[in-house]
Amino acid sequence: MTNAPCPDHEGPAARIRNSASAAQVAGVVLTGVVAMMASAALAWSVRGWREGAGVPPPAAPVTSASPADSHASLLKVGRLAYQVHCTRCHGAEGHGDGADAERLKPPPRDFASDHWRFAPTAQSVRQVIVKGIPGTAMPGLGDTLSRREREGLVAHVLALAPPLPTELLSRLGTVGFAAEPEPRAAPDLTVCDLAGRTATLADHRGRLVLVLFWGTTCAHCIRELPAVGRIVESLRAEGVALDLLPVCIDETSAATVREVAGADSSAQPLFIDLTGTARLRYDVQALPTFVLIDRAGRLMARAEGAVDWPAGGLPQ
Repeated sequence: MTNAPCPDHEGPAARIRNSASAAQVAGVVLTGVVAMMASAALAWSVRGWREGAGVPPPAAPVTSASPADSHASLLKVGRLAYQVHCTRCHGAEGHGDGADAERLKPPPRDFASDHWRFAPTAQSVRQVIVKGIPGTAMPGLGDTLSRREREGLVAHVLALAPPLPTELLSRLGTVGFAAEPEPRAAPDLTVCDLAGRTATLADHRGRLVLVLFWGTTCAHCIRELPAVGRIVESLRAEGVALDLLPVCIDETSAATVREVAGADSSAQPLFIDLTGTARLRYDVQALPTFVLIDRAGRLMARAEGAVDWPAGGLPQ
């Protein structure tokens, strides 16, 4: 037989200590329960006050969307507006072959054709959407559309326009341009001219854009600046609405860029990438790099390294 005390036969002191410990535990548990009930009551009261006062609940965190995502979202809105307001005349793909097209005089515009009566720019398309075309079946939608629906419809119509004359793309191919396997939205591009004014790629929506990424230490770039300027001028003389954006990516001093570019480049605007993001967004691995962007803001073709621009313009 052992001398260990039996649990049922503890002395008075032990029973007092056990009772005190149990009381402490109960007190802690009770305090926690009271705190939880008070917190829940406070939250319920605040919620009731906010609902009664018409105060909306806290907004969910806003995540920033990339420019490409924003443009895709706008196109989705515009596609729906087009289906509602435009499909019966212009057709689902914009070929002017909708269900009502045959009885309309003059016939609806074929957006996919190269032959537009006016230049397919955002401003001209927006004006037709808002005011219509007198003497035709095209009504002005005016305030029928919200601002986002209107701008989405502008973007969608421009996307239906021919992205790039295949003949021009073929001519550029002779000097080293490679077509994109699948056109996609061009990354955002915000630069400054040598006077400090901001310019964006969106400013040129509705026109073809040739972006030239160059550097002040690139001999080929400096030699090609005036050459590509002459090519662009010759294309404009042929009726091609093409804008040139020469962006210097290795120097932020306007005076240095102007000096290096020289007098031969004074007839064309020059731009500076002050943030250093353009090179990353367009994955510029070599200088010079040329990027061709269509009227709807999509990447169409690219050339990297020195280009032997013909003196008499692009071959026909």
